[in-house]
Amino acid sequence: MKLNRILCPIDFSPYGQAANYYASVFAENCQAEIIYLSVAWPPSIEKNVENRLDDLYLELTTKVRPLIHEVRHTYEVRDGDPAKQILQLATERNVDLIIMGTHGRTGSRRLLYGSVCQKVLRRASCPVMAVKLSFKTDWVLPETGDQRGENEPTASTKPN
Repeated sequence: MKLNRILCPIDFSPYGQAANYYASVFAENCQAEIIYLSVAWPPSIEKNVENRLDDLYLELTTKVRPLIHEVRHTYEVRDGDPAKQILQLATERNVDLIIMGTHGRTGSRRLLYGSVCQKVLRRASCPVMAVKLSFKTDWVLPETGDQRGENEPTASTKPN
């Protein structure tokens, strides 16, 4: 199976960072494009949703990059139910694989909020990789020298 497009939903959590790690590795090995998606939730009730989406787009494009420099990538932001927006974009862009973090919520929090990852796993028309592991790393590439911090990823960075 040839992977051309990988969808990596981003919620700016450590689980999203772990998903970005796997998406970067898969994309490099398959010469695929990563589509980063961030969804504004809860849905906007404001008249001007565009300001909220503009802010989210700015945050996404400044904080999120593939961990491997040569990987092609694009950004998308949407407003609404995260699971529905992930599934809709996967269909629209003919995505071959979705790699997403899962918080692993249980009990009352899961009953209240549901699981976005579980909904996507059940309804997606393409394979879904659910990443539960988290590890410390920056969103940006170590080679660029941009926004480097204490937890810089290296070639040997692996999840715990």
